[in-house]
Amino acid sequence: MNYFITIISILGGAQGLFLTFSLLALKKHQLQANRFLAATIFVLSLTLVIAFLHFSRLVLHLPHVYNITPLFTLMYGPLLLFYVKGILQPNWQPKIWRSLHFIPVIVFIYMLWPRLNMSGETKAMYLMNIFEDRYLPAFNMLAMVRIGHLAIYLILGFLVYRTARMRRESSNNGMLTTRLAWVVRILSGSVIIWGIYTFLYFYNQYWLNIAAPILITIALYSVGFYAIRFPELFRDVQLKSASAKYEYSKLSNEEKSRIKDLLIEILQKDKLFNNQDLKLQLLAQRLDVSAQSLSQIINEEFKQNFSELINSYRIEEAKKLLLNETHKHFTIVAIANDVGFSSKSAFNAAFKRITNQTPSEFIKANGN
Repeated sequence: MNYFITIISILGGAQGLFLTFSLLALKKHQLQANRFLAATIFVLSLTLVIAFLHFSRLVLHLPHVYNITPLFTLMYGPLLLFYVKGILQPNWQPKIWRSLHFIPVIVFIYMLWPRLNMSGETKAMYLMNIFEDRYLPAFNMLAMVRIGHLAIYLILGFLVYRTARMRRESSNNGMLTTRLAWVVRILSGSVIIWGIYTFLYFYNQYWLNIAAPILITIALYSVGFYAIRFPELFRDVQLKSASAKYEYSKLSNEEKSRIKDLLIEILQKDKLFNNQDLKLQLLAQRLDVSAQSLSQIINEEFKQNFSELINSYRIEEAKKLLLNETHKHFTIVAIANDVGFSSKSAFNAAFKRITNQTPSEFIKANGN
């Protein structure tokens, strides 16, 4: 069994290091979030490398590396959260102050320093007790803090996912749908891996040393599979496609301005946005332009896509109705339907995204 797990650890560690350097080596249309994914994968790779050292017993010659494993869970949570935010929130940027998330790592290094500072001989004896099954980690406070810390970051990751999914419901964004599916797999996989790790950490060290390398290796090869199957997940292809889409457009600036003014006039006067079945093609026919030209004008002149533009008008209309005395007996669902939303969830998501308030909060804030 030790030989098998050693091979698994080598294969998984090699795959993780390959993915790490591949993500960092991407130059063209590099997705900023890849750096955090690369760091997250690197943490998992180090876990497998240490597992290899453990099962090959080479760790007895490098005893100082064994005690660093408790720090991995403290690093994994923030890195994973940064990646989820980076891939699902277009305007999210890494800031210097975000390094405060890693303060627990520094605190743990300080608290574990007596153990980290032990001589190599003492650590080697400690490891021999593990190999001879005379050691089982205590159910101590430090371990619980570490586990709770990771659980909090996984919950935060799911909250970011939930917010992005609500935003998806209010717009037709195929790329966001693909990224949501990818993120929920990463988060769910993390819950499974670290959940089993936590259980076996206190229950059975032997099975922990078998299960952890296998699970992590499967996860790393799954990332490689997705990199081949969905390369757009790892490249910022939206900017490229948007610019290439209108590269050969023949619309003049005067024509763009004319169509833009006509679009605003029709939306404000005829309130076509109240139509739940309004599509880009239908609006283009009303303006007597091609759908391609209308999409270009919306993207370039309004810096939005079609769904975002229409929803912005719908929300402005909803705000007026919510504060209108003649509509005070209307439910929020009724008003959502009146302004063109087909569901309450889509309306609430769009309202929150545009106003930073829920409809109920908006009503309270304005004195009704």
